[in-house]
Amino acid sequence: MSVATIQWTEALVDQEELTPAALLFSLLLLAFSLVANSLAAAVHLVADSAPLDTTVVRTPLKEFAAARRLGYTFPSHFFQPSGQPRLHYLSEGSPSSPTLLLLLHGEPFWSQAWTKVIPPLASEYWVVVPDMIGFGLSDKWVDHRQYSLARHADSILQLLDSLGIGQGQQVVLVGHNWGWMVGAEVARRRPHLFHRLVILNTNNLPDGEAQLARFSSTGKWAKFQVMNAWFLAFRASMNLLRSWFPLQLLLHSLNSSYSREEVAAFASPWPSPRYCGGTTAFPLMVPVLPSHPEAPGMARLRGFLSTWRAPALVLYSQAALLPWLQAGDFVVGNRRPFYRLLVPGVVREAVVGGSGHLVMWDRPEVVVREIRAFLSS
Repeated sequence: MSVATIQWTEALVDQEELTPAALLFSLLLLAFSLVANSLAAAVHLVADSAPLDTTVVRTPLKEFAAARRLGYTFPSHFFQPSGQPRLHYLSEGSPSSPTLLLLLHGEPFWSQAWTKVIPPLASEYWVVVPDMIGFGLSDKWVDHRQYSLARHADSILQLLDSLGIGQGQQVVLVGHNWGWMVGAEVARRRPHLFHRLVILNTNNLPDGEAQLARFSSTGKWAKFQVMNAWFLAFRASMNLLRSWFPLQLLLHSLNSSYSREEVAAFASPWPSPRYCGGTTAFPLMVPVLPSHPEAPGMARLRGFLSTWRAPALVLYSQAALLPWLQAGDFVVGNRRPFYRLLVPGVVREAVVGGSGHLVMWDRPEVVVREIRAFLSS
């Protein structure tokens, strides 16, 4: 095991303090995860061995009424990637701007999540905001097995090429949650395209790190499992329920102050389980163990980012919904120390109070201010 491996992963363990209550609750979550994953293996045995379903669906426009009422009134643009369903994106601000911001959403969100920050950012920069395949107004494979990190990155790269992005412009990647991880793969493939990186509330590029051999001691390995318990329980629930997972319940849990209309707007693209292949796929794409097919790709991303020396900003929520259980973002905890150690180019970190997982919706003024300060530094 390399020094770098210890440094990047165990930094998360070393900075966390666990209370007895947190430990007990986490152990219950880990037990639930084990049971749910065992049930999933039995329930989905036949379906998982069946040939891939190539069916593609398109969410009816009438489903987006709540999002429109909450300000999502930007003109729509569409692009047809080679070998993939149709992709939807927003293009705001002037394409002649010297700086372009590529905003990539996370799970379970879409371009609507950026509604509050798009107008102020577009007043200064060209802002391009895709809906990844399976999300928003983009088309959706019904079968969750059709989705992968590589396929998401392929569609985004094809979109950037079609727009002529990077020709004389400074391109800044702004990624939230899975949007950051997909964006990091885009940057890995085109490292000279991007000028700066902005990392919002995301996981630490898991590459099978639950393996005992990855840690310097059994105690640190066990502590890491406890710290990951909430996410592992969520992932196990998604593994069991798949497209029937209650997205609205998850959205309510991310910030208890969201109104019914806000939750309805967030969930607009997925009116029934038939549309939920993309939202099902992302949690299952997280490689908890090194045998997972996405683990090598995540390891390549870690290696790439460990060489990134251009400026990077890391921005996280201050406290979880259950602060006695974990610090930082509700979904992934506090991963800022990981990125501070992994990415040499980190020049600015920000902690946002009063925000849940969807930091650009909960505190848009802070996100805009931090991005502006970062780009002007």
